Amino acid sequence: MPGYFAFYVGTAPEKLAEVERELLAEAQLLRQDGLTDEELRRAKAKIIGQKKIARQDLGGLAMTVALNELYQLGYQFLDTEDAKYEAVTAKEVRAVANKYLTPEALVVAVIKPG
Repeated sequence: MPGYFAFYVGTAPEKLAEVERELLAEAQLLRQDGLTDEELRRAKAKIIGQKKIARQDLGGLAMTVALNELYQLGYQFLDTEDAKYEAVTAKEVRAVANKYLTPEALVVAVIKPG
């Protein structure tokens, strides 16, 4: 299934080059060192918490179920989704970073005012 990783930053135009360098450095750190156990635990807790909150809203729940059907995951996918996030390992995160967060795969889009 196709997808993408997106990093979004709002910054002053004069900080653009600095921010881009920092994002690329963070991607390099993910490829090189991966995440600590604590970073991975916090990331899992955040995304699982956000998804649980979104499911409390009927519109959000309907959208989630509809998208799961569209993506051919099935409407019941959300029943197993939390466990799938919990099962992600630091080793897997590093492998994905090494596969997809490479300079060769990089596309930078900059939107400026005016």
